[in-house]
Amino acid sequence: MRLAQPVDRIFIFAAVGIALASWQFGFNIGAYETIFFEHVFGIWVASMAVLLACLILPLDRRPIGKWGLFALASPTLWIVSQVMSYASNGAFAWLSFFIGTGVLVIALPYVAFVLISITQTEGQALRSRRHLTGLVAIAFAMGTLGLTVGDNHFFLLSCDDFVRAGAYVPDDCWTAPQP
Repeated sequence: MRLAQPVDRIFIFAAVGIALASWQFGFNIGAYETIFFEHVFGIWVASMAVLLACLILPLDRRPIGKWGLFALASPTLWIVSQVMSYASNGAFAWLSFFIGTGVLVIALPYVAFVLISITQTEGQALRSRRHLTGLVAIAFAMGTLGLTVGDNHFFLLSCDDFVRAGAYVPDDCWTAPQP
C-alpha cells in the first residue's frame, strides 16, 4: 500500500465526515420524511461558530471571502425561512425546502472544508476546484444513497431494529415474525 500524500489524507478525512452527515440527512428524509432538528442545529452551530470567528478576525487575515461568509450564513437563512413558513401558515414551505436543500448541498461540505483548511496545515492544499467539487459530489452521492435506503428501509430494517436503536419507528416499517 502506498502512503497517501498529506493533502490526500485530509481530503479522505473530510470525505468521511461529509459522507456520514449526508447519509444521516438522506436516510432521515427517506425514512421519516424530515431532517431532525438536532442535525440542522448542529450544522448551524458549527457554521455560526466559524462565521463569527472569521468576522472577529481582521479583514486581511480572514481565511475565507464573501462567498464563504455567505455559505456559512446559509443555515441561518434556513432558520429564518422556517420561521417565515410557520408564521405564514406554510406559504413559504417551498422556500424553506429550497434553502434547506442548499444548506445540505453547500453548507455542510463547505463548513467541513473551512474547518479542515483552517485547522490542518495540509488542509490549505484542499483549495483546488477538484477537491471542492469532490466534497460536494460525495455529499450529494451519500445523501442520495441515504435517501434511497431510508425510503426503502423496510428491505433492510425491521420495526424492532428501530426500537432497539431508540429511534422513532416509521409507519411503514417491516414487522419481523416472532419465533
